[in-house]
This record gives sequence, C-alpha cells and structure tokens, in this order.
Amino acid sequence: MENAFDLVRAEWGQMCAQPGTVERVHSWLVESGVPVDVDATEGLDGLLRALKRGSVPSDRWLAVLVKRAAAGCELAALVVVVAMVPAALRSVKQLRLRYEVPVDEVAQVVAASLYEMVRRYPLARRPEKIALNIAWDTSKRAARELQSELPSSDLEWIEEYVGSLVDEEDPVRLAEQAQLAEDVVTAGLGELGDLEGARAEMAELLVWALREQVLERAGVETLVTFYREGAPADAVMARQVGVSAAVLRKRRSRAVQQLRAAVPRWRLAQAA
Repeated sequence: MENAFDLVRAEWGQMCAQPGTVERVHSWLVESGVPVDVDATEGLDGLLRALKRGSVPSDRWLAVLVKRAAAGCELAALVVVVAMVPAALRSVKQLRLRYEVPVDEVAQVVAASLYEMVRRYPLARRPEKIALNIAWDTSKRAARELQSELPSSDLEWIEEYVGSLVDEEDPVRLAEQAQLAEDVVTAGLGELGDLEGARAEMAELLVWALREQVLERAGVETLVTFYREGAPADAVMARQVGVSAAVLRKRRSRAVQQLRAAVPRWRLAQAA
C-alpha cells in the first residue's frame, strides 16, 4: 500500500518527466534575480539539489516559489513540497510517537498539511525563515488534526519542542547555526556543546529565555547543566552546587515549567 509520500514521489517523477518543467522553474528564479548554476539536462532533481546546496539563501528561492504556489501554480507548490519532504518525514516520526495511529495515516495528515501550508504561506508577513515556518506550521496543523480525533500519549514535554525540523542541507539553517553559536557564547551558555538538531533548538530557546527574562540565569544554568553533553548524574551535580539532589530536581522542574509556559511567546517571536 502506498502512503502519501510515495504519492508525492510519484507525482514528482511524472513532473520531472514532462518536457520544459526545469526550464520554467529556472526562468522564474532568474527573472526574480535568483542565480542558480545548473545544467538543464539534470532536470528538476538537479535544479533542486543545486538550490539546496548553493550559496543563495533559501529564503530567496523559496519566496519565488511560494508566491507562485499561492497564485495556484501546482508546479511551484510541488517543488517546495519536495524540498520540504525531509522535514515533513521528521514530523511524521515525531507525531507517530505521540499518537497511537498507523504511520500511513500520520503520513497522510502531514502530507496534506504540508501542501496546505505551502499554498497558504503568508509571504508578505513572514518573508524570513520560510523553510522553518512551513515545517513548524505543517507539524502544528497535523498535530491539531490528529489530536481532534485521538488522545495524545504522555510524552515528556521537552521531546515535543526540541525536534529538528529543517532539512540539514538548508543554507538558512547553516547561517542560523553560526549566529546561534555566537549568541550562546555571548550568553555564557557554552557548556551546551555541539549545536546540532534538538540541542540547537534548545540552545535557541534558552538564549531567548535569558534575554527576555523568562528565566533567571540560575534557572537557565540548571537546564544547561542537565542537557549538556556528558552531563553527570543529579547526585554529582547537586554536590557541585552545594544542594541536595531533591532540591536540584525541584529547581529544574520549576525552570522547565516556566519555560514551557513561555513557549507560545517564543514561537510568536520566531514568526515575527
């Protein structure tokens, strides 16, 4: 049985086989001032690979395509959808863990949500972090649809918010990672270690929480110590700061609760 993403791949294959499609997409980009060096014989697959690994920030070429997708262009919408498939599949994995639903059903909901978010993307209001915004909106919409039908399993809150959503080849992600590393050092949170995947999103959230005074430095440092690479056991950490393990856990729990309550503000700040 084919799932929704098998159908996306099939539709992509059919579109790639149609003559003139790569030239159409290439002309849209060139007309909008987006340089892309690709041999037309490599087809749409080659064009998309060139865009994702090139030096042009992804917001520039995604903006060209989502604008056309919003105007009803199915080819433009499909190119963006295929570019976002890695992020969408990560959402499928996360939501499959969260809801007791067959994976094909989750895939169907996520794929439908992805198409909807691409076609409805508010480019004028959110011209930056387009890939991240589409990925996040897709995951939120799919979660709402699944939650309306089935109860959520009891997962740790932290697992819900630190998922890596953006394709690892996205140039915007690389630029944001460099800026995040600078922010982490400036905030004195260097103990978080390598800023990859979930750790990167946690670092961004903690930097924001400290800057916006959502948490005091002591609360942020409690979480940094707990989530850093190779963190010692609670008993060891408690001795290092001169409290009991129970007090340490209470501090950490309070910090997590404060952080959790502030997440909607953080998401709004990201989308602004």
